[in-house]
Amino acid sequence: RGLWSVLVVEGEPEQQIVVQRIVELAYLENDRALIRGLVADGDRIVADGVHRLVPGQRVTTRRATSDVSPSNADQAAE
Repeated sequence: RGLWSVLVVEGEPEQQIVVQRIVELAYLENDRALIRGLVADGDRIVADGVHRLVPGQRVTTRRATSDVSPSNADQAAE
């Protein structure tokens, strides 16, 4: 529990930057977390390489290697 930060990618494909958002960890179970804060559905959250980034840095994104969405998360975990 407590306050944490997540990195979110904002902007158009040619001018994407990393932005830091503060969230509160409300509940944690295994590899899933319930958070409260300024993260909205559809935000692109940085999941890998966080230690190499700083807020304000320009980035280029690519699709994740595994497609786990809320609708198929249970199937992917099996």
